Amino acid sequence: MGIAISLIILMSLFSILKVTDKSLITTYENNNSNNNINYAMEYIKDEINLSQYYAKIGTKYYFIREVENKYKYVTFVKDGLQVKREVAALNNLSFNEISSSSRNILLDECRDFSIVVVDNVAKIKIEDNNKIYERSIAMRAKEYEKE
Repeated sequence: MGIAISLIILMSLFSILKVTDKSLITTYENNNSNNNINYAMEYIKDEINLSQYYAKIGTKYYFIREVENKYKYVTFVKDGLQVKREVAALNNLSFNEISSSSRNILLDECRDFSIVVVDNVAKIKIEDNNKIYERSIAMRAKEYEKE
């Protein structure tokens, strides 16, 4: 009888540990996803805050700053499930189609991504499998308009 009670207690403990383990794994995965998205949001925010100008060329918003007598154009695009940062350096400000010279992956898995600028406020939206994350950033940059 004592062995049977011991077995019941042990089975109950293992069941509790299994549930706790699953809960911890789920929490870790959610925190890891949140950390990646927060990192991407902060990275985009920093690029926007560093920009001196912004412009919408085609369907993309470019955040532009002058670096060593060149204009650095930075944009963020969704490519498949990834969000990428694209950069191009030009000698002067341009409204022509810009081809990027480098690409960096910010997020590996993303369902939807967008940046929209309205009244000098950049609105970033990232959607992963579980949640939609949005952030608004007041911009100091001037809109570069075609003359």
